[in-house]
Amino acid sequence: MKACLTLTFLSGIVQVLGSAFIAGFVGMAQYGGYLGMWDWATVWPVLTVLIKYLGWIGLTIGVVALLALPQLEYRKDPKGYFLMTENWDEYKKYKGIETESCDDDYDWDAVPVDGEEDLNWSQEA
Repeated sequence: MKACLTLTFLSGIVQVLGSAFIAGFVGMAQYGGYLGMWDWATVWPVLTVLIKYLGWIGLTIGVVALLALPQLEYRKDPKGYFLMTENWDEYKKYKGIETESCDDDYDWDAVPVDGEEDLNWSQEA
C-alpha cells in the first residue's frame, strides 16, 4: 500500500513539473498552461526539445525512437509483450511475480453492477 501511495504522489509531481516545463518552453503558459498526463508530461517535452533545436533531424530521431521502442520490447519478450495486457494474472505467473495489489483489501462484490440496485447517494447519512 505504501508503494501505491508513494508512486502515485511522485507520478503527480512529475506530471505537474513536466507540464509546467513544456507550457513555459512552448509559450502555452500565457494561455493558462498545459495539462499533460504521464506520457505527455515526460515523452512529449523531450520530443519538443529535439524538434525545436534539431529541426527535421530531431523529428526523425523522435519518430524512429517511438517506432523502435515497442519493437525492442517485443523482441525481448514476445510472449509477455501481449500477455501483460491480455491477462495480468497469467503474466504474473509467467514472470514469477508475487505482488500485493493496491486493491486487495477492497470488497469488489459490494460494488453495484448494471442491472443491480444502486446505492442511493442522494440520501444524507
